Amino acid sequence: MELFIPSSVVPIGGRSQPWFGRSCKTALRSKQECYQAWAVASVTRDVNTSTLKKKYNFASRSFKRVIAKAKSEHIGRIGEKLVRLPSGTRAFWSLAKAVQGNFLKRRKQATKQAQSWYCFLCKEDRVADMRFCKCCGVYVHEECVGLTAEDKKRYMCPKCEN
Repeated sequence: MELFIPSSVVPIGGRSQPWFGRSCKTALRSKQECYQAWAVASVTRDVNTSTLKKKYNFASRSFKRVIAKAKSEHIGRIGEKLVRLPSGTRAFWSLAKAVQGNFLKRRKQATKQAQSWYCFLCKEDRVADMRFCKCCGVYVHEECVGLTAEDKKRYMCPKCEN
């Protein structure tokens, strides 16, 4: 059984993000720098605007992956702490109650946020079967690249194939 502990559980109070460490800050800085470069290029109508937008999108996806990994590691640490605490202690029951109280509410929100279906070929965000490029990490709709669910080969986008 997978241990699910919402990241809002510990510490209680305020808008603290204890999982937001050095790797998250570095990824955020990279995302912000790419956004700034793209924004300046689009205002000045630079010829490299599309390239900078792609870099920003890649940095944004990378940032999301780093955040997800950091939250997962933080949740794992909370789970380890919960296992180590004696079951009769106040600390154990306080943490266990917080986890139980947030379980259903947080799970529904996470499910809604995880449903992004943006295709980098047709530039649409719609529900369809997706493929992931093993080289550059972009997602595309199977129908946009002429594949079906029966095709089991690992996908590589046209940009990476060349």
